[in-house]
Amino acid sequence: MSKTKTVYEVMLRYQTTDELIVDVRKDIERLDGDPITEEYVEGFSYEDDRVSCNLEHNYREALKDYKKLLVKYRELAEKEPNSCVKEWDEVEHDAIRLIAIKQEDE
Repeated sequence: MSKTKTVYEVMLRYQTTDELIVDVRKDIERLDGDPITEEYVEGFSYEDDRVSCNLEHNYREALKDYKKLLVKYRELAEKEPNSCVKEWDEVEHDAIRLIAIKQEDE
């Protein structure tokens, strides 16, 4: 039985207020969650300097690749024993948090 697990972390996060990053990290961890190795696998940057482009535009573009990477790494994790995928969409997380604050005051 393996004493380690592979965790693919697919993340969509802010680089700046308008620029976004989608990247994937592969971590080998002990079963208790302690990291053994951390490896950057792939990533993309979303920043468009055109005046008409903004966070919404960049998020829309980043989200397309984020979803593709989630499918890709979920399929990979299914084929590897003791593997899983963690996902983190920082923009969505922040939006949900802000909406909850707004709803508290209503």
